[in-house]
Amino acid sequence: MFLDKVNFKEAIFKGDVLFINSTFKKDVIFAYAKFRGDVFFSYSHFEGDVYFDKAHFEKRYSFFEAKFKNVSFCMAEFDGRGQGMKGPVIFGFNRCEFSGESDFYKVKFRDNVSFEGAVFKKYTLFFGATFEKDANFKHVKFDFTSGSEWIIPKYQNEDVERIFLGLRDIRKDIQNDNHGPPFIHPHEVEYEMTLGGDIEKTFRKAVFKGQTKFSYSTFRGFADFKNARFENDVEFIQVTFESETDFLNVVFEGKTVFNYSTFKKRTYFAWFPEWSSTPENASFKKYCSFEGARFSDEVSFTNVEFRGGINFYNAHFGKRVAFTKAKLHGDSTINYVNSEFLGSAQFDQAEFYNPAFFEHSVFKDTATFDFASFKEKVTFNFATFEKGASFKNAEFHGNVHFEDVEFKKTVEFQSAKFEGDAIFNGSTFEKRLIFVEKDTSKEPKPKFHGKLELSNCDFRQGVSFVILPASNTENAVREIESQLEELFDSSSPSYAYALQEAARVQRLSFENEGKREEADQMFVAEMRARRKIRMIDAIDALSSGKKWPVFRAMLYNFLEWLMGDLFSNYGTGWARLLYTGLGIPLLLFPIVYIFSQYSAFGINLGFILTLAVISSLIGAFTSQFFDIELKTKAKVKLAIHSTGIFGILWTIFALGTTLNPKGSICISTADSVCTPIGMSGIEGIFNVLYYSMVTFTTLGYGDMHPTGWLKALSAIEALTGAVFMALIVAVIARKWMR
Repeated sequence: MFLDKVNFKEAIFKGDVLFINSTFKKDVIFAYAKFRGDVFFSYSHFEGDVYFDKAHFEKRYSFFEAKFKNVSFCMAEFDGRGQGMKGPVIFGFNRCEFSGESDFYKVKFRDNVSFEGAVFKKYTLFFGATFEKDANFKHVKFDFTSGSEWIIPKYQNEDVERIFLGLRDIRKDIQNDNHGPPFIHPHEVEYEMTLGGDIEKTFRKAVFKGQTKFSYSTFRGFADFKNARFENDVEFIQVTFESETDFLNVVFEGKTVFNYSTFKKRTYFAWFPEWSSTPENASFKKYCSFEGARFSDEVSFTNVEFRGGINFYNAHFGKRVAFTKAKLHGDSTINYVNSEFLGSAQFDQAEFYNPAFFEHSVFKDTATFDFASFKEKVTFNFATFEKGASFKNAEFHGNVHFEDVEFKKTVEFQSAKFEGDAIFNGSTFEKRLIFVEKDTSKEPKPKFHGKLELSNCDFRQGVSFVILPASNTENAVREIESQLEELFDSSSPSYAYALQEAARVQRLSFENEGKREEADQMFVAEMRARRKIRMIDAIDALSSGKKWPVFRAMLYNFLEWLMGDLFSNYGTGWARLLYTGLGIPLLLFPIVYIFSQYSAFGINLGFILTLAVISSLIGAFTSQFFDIELKTKAKVKLAIHSTGIFGILWTIFALGTTLNPKGSICISTADSVCTPIGMSGIEGIFNVLYYSMVTFTTLGYGDMHPTGWLKALSAIEALTGAVFMALIVAVIARKWMR
């Protein structure tokens, strides 16, 4: 037991030093001392101030379960090992109790060091400390809190850039004109110059070169790691930060683990954009994990770069969290699975270079991913967005999955771009799902490059793939269809599938809103997309050696186009069907009947006109021009096919039979003698119109009948009329019923 002050200033201890279980009642000075052998202060009790400023420990040292009041190791050097044990002796600072202020300013630990189980009850500084090998701070408690009144002397010397923040009676030093600590000259000190204020600079500018462990520790005051550097792996497992935590400008060069740690106050890995424009961002150069971490207050990762992958599985964010402009990439996935965001989640302009997973995550407040870039696959399956979700101007370069997601507010994808598949199957949208800007010229064209799937979705207030024109005219309806087609990449194998899905969903949305005309147009677009899909599936069957599916698909598509699309837009265009139904019997067939009575160069003009119409229909079948996106290309292909078919038919009839067949429309008489009706003049035109209408409507008065090749033509007209009558009744009935 030492009852008086002990002074070993500048002493040199050549052998081992043993102060085991010693008690020092007053101040102890080992400043500038050199310990060339092992040093043992285990179980010792220091009741006064202790100074090891610039002391040099060349070999092992043990302060196991030592108790300090105020202690300073300012600029001390520890060359030996401060970890492990030999017999009953445990080396390092394990289970030490620091009841006063503790200063490890610019201390150097050149070998392993351990503070496991230590307790720091007041201000603790490792400012500028260097840990060249492993550092163990597991189960450490930093109990200091804000509010202590420390008055710090302000040095006037311009060479002194910073001040000593440590442990002495400052008022007495000022009275004695002592600047700084008793054993450190002012010009050697590099602390920030200030007068008063909070000074909890715990690990600021510290350098950890070996593996570092703070697991199971508790920081009850401000935890300051600003400008620190971890050159190897670091663990903060189950650490509790009860006050604000500062990791600004910290560099994590090894694997970093914050699993199941608790941050009760604001945490800074970067500044929030509105607080400071100065870039002071932490950097994670290898894998980083915050699995199960709980952030009770705001936390910022703005502009932070994660190079080795990141894991926030089951993390909890109690208030706002910002990943604005963060760069997330590396060798691993980006994992936010089962995370909970109680405050706003800001991922604006973030860049995700690896697959990102937000499955089962819950966003209680707004979630913004505006201008975010997802370079690979991203998954939000089973997530919940309880307030607005915004993905404006976001870029999805890989597949994106929003399956079985619950959106309780409006979801916005204006000006977003999907280069992969966009899957929304089974999701619920309680408010509107918006894909396009009001000014459609701002939308990327195309917007969707891959598949679009919205199966089994529940749209409570509709979806917006198109912007309705001001007037509801025929041109306006065509504009809606054009808008829809521009959203998709026509060169993509998934084009037809995506177009059909968007048209189907938009149709259902318009129907729920009572917009029948717009819903009809979406139905037309949906059916046309289905035709394309049918042909794509048939062509895919060719790979297995099946050829008939292609022919069947071509025939089915042709008949569907001819009977359903060409004349009535799949039963939605009743006016178009009515005009066509009158034009065929009052214009097309009468012209053929009239021209059938004239010949030129031994060729029947009506017969040649009939061959031209037939050639056009066959050409439409062989070219499938009606499903070609580029209209100019479709017209050219139809013209080539029709001309070729016409040439073939011309040759067949020219060589096989004749190009000048006989045929007339006769007035029926009792002696069955054919008396051709006159087809010239006004009376003749009315006769032809009368015959055509009677044939088209299949009335069959019997006062006129055809002969020769006109029998076949009249039969075709009668069949066409029967079909049109049925279509007209069905379309008009459908319109009025709706």
